[in-house]
Amino acid sequence: MKIENKLTAKQIRKLENLFANDFASPVFPLLAEHYYNIDDYSRSKKVCEIGLSKNTDNVQGMFVLAKIFYKSNDLYKGERLIQRLLKADPVNLKSLLVLFKIQKKLNRSNKALLSTITTILKICPNNPFAANWMQQNIEGKTTKIKKRNKKPLKISTKSTVSNKNQFTIQSKFQTFSMIDILITQKHYHDALKGLSVLAQDDTKKTKAEKYIIKINKIIKKENEKNISK
Repeated sequence: MKIENKLTAKQIRKLENLFANDFASPVFPLLAEHYYNIDDYSRSKKVCEIGLSKNTDNVQGMFVLAKIFYKSNDLYKGERLIQRLLKADPVNLKSLLVLFKIQKKLNRSNKALLSTITTILKICPNNPFAANWMQQNIEGKTTKIKKRNKKPLKISTKSTVSNKNQFTIQSKFQTFSMIDILITQKHYHDALKGLSVLAQDDTKKTKAEKYIIKINKIIKKENEKNISK
């Protein structure tokens, strides 16, 4: 059921009557969202809590309540509720965006923030908020996006990209999740640079080497395509 942002007075009265007659009614998120939109957070919270006590797995109800927790700065409760929601609905984009805001306020680690942003980009690769965060925190503030160079790429486990095109890969972001993002964005040499660092860890060496082989194959295919053009 889609939550509407605007309800007529008649619709509101109908929802209030339905909820008053049956606290287990699945329409309670609609009523809670209405109260939330008019800044009546107290009533919205009460409706959510009553509705969720009868219908514990209602994702929309959990989402509205999580937003209320965020507004009231009850961040730990909001984070736990959103995480519970995402177990039931892992691709809920709005919930992921709220989770990121909560994590940011809680000063969660960059690893946690990156994990949330990575999930958002997997669901919506062109999400402007997530893409902007990646550019500022992964690619570096001074990175300039240039047109793709059609010259053959050099296959190597070391990055040979010029400083103008090179991303600033900070050690705190040297994870396989970051490598996946770089591959998706076709920044292969930067991915190879990150992998060369990861390969120094014996527990990650085997996986890093597999990634390197995979990237070199991709580079080879793209070189062949460019040559054939």
